[in-house]
Amino acid sequence: MKIVYLSQFYYPEPHSIHKELAETLMSYGHEVIVVTSYPNYPLGRIYKGWKQKLFGQWETINGVPVLRCPVWPNHSKSVILRGLHFLSFTLSSIFLTLFRVSRPDIFFVHHPPPSLAITAWLFKKGNKCPYVFRMADLWPEFIVGGGVSKNKLLMKVVECFMRFVYRTTAHIVVPSPGFKRRLIEKGLPENKISVVHNYADEDTYYPLDEDVELKQNLKIKNTDIIVLYAGNIGKPQRIDVLIDSMKMIEGRSEIKLFIIGDGSSKQSLEQKCIREDVKSVTFFSQMFPEEVNRYYSIADALFIQLENKVIWNDTIPSKVYAYMLPDVLSLPH
Repeated sequence: MKIVYLSQFYYPEPHSIHKELAETLMSYGHEVIVVTSYPNYPLGRIYKGWKQKLFGQWETINGVPVLRCPVWPNHSKSVILRGLHFLSFTLSSIFLTLFRVSRPDIFFVHHPPPSLAITAWLFKKGNKCPYVFRMADLWPEFIVGGGVSKNKLLMKVVECFMRFVYRTTAHIVVPSPGFKRRLIEKGLPENKISVVHNYADEDTYYPLDEDVELKQNLKIKNTDIIVLYAGNIGKPQRIDVLIDSMKMIEGRSEIKLFIIGDGSSKQSLEQKCIREDVKSVTFFSQMFPEEVNRYYSIADALFIQLENKVIWNDTIPSKVYAYMLPDVLSLPH
């Protein structure tokens, strides 16, 4: 079967599940083509070493052909700017998929953004090609719960569009039973929804012996206790609470917090540490997953949390699975 995997996010961005899923489908004998954007998440700018091309570019990652489509990078808190960011990739993916990708048997569409369903729907109309819709977030609930916007008109527009997606997609894949329950409550038939839990690649995340060289480079003492957070640094993750906790135990100089990643809240959190003179917190830039695994080897505990809102009750962050593989104590909050 020829499958076009349509996702705005792909390796080397920190969404390893897309790479693993595409490669797994290939290992089952399917022909897989990934259509994605130039890497820019969560920085809001194109990664160093990459240069966008108007008509996109092909590359091969672990045997999987990948078509990069231009995108207007943005990861600000502005609803309008983020919307334009999503729309830019949707439009370029429509154009380049039409002219640079031969007809597949099926589209596999990753949401967010939900607008990518338009690309698959146009192929469905023109070539009788069905599409499967994989939902990582529940919209418009996520927009409100994530603090993106509370504009009622926008919510109605998004809800109407999502109903269009639910009606035109052949099948829906969700990451938890809670997501499935919510969709059934919206009137979707149960047999149209499948639960496929997130997972982490065991070839990327696995137990390592303590990386002595890394500890030496970071000047970590054997008596130090390292608490590590790795992932998106945004409002839902509430890393500010973790920093406040570190400030409360500032007298315990052996306890140190390492924060790896980028996101919309990173700059303000760095400023918070400077302003409140919290010296036990160290920020690191975004890394490849393989590099993050080295940091797991020197950590005593891995931290994860989501803010206390109803919308997150049915969400299992994908980093939970990555945290479980290196055999390090995880600290849920």
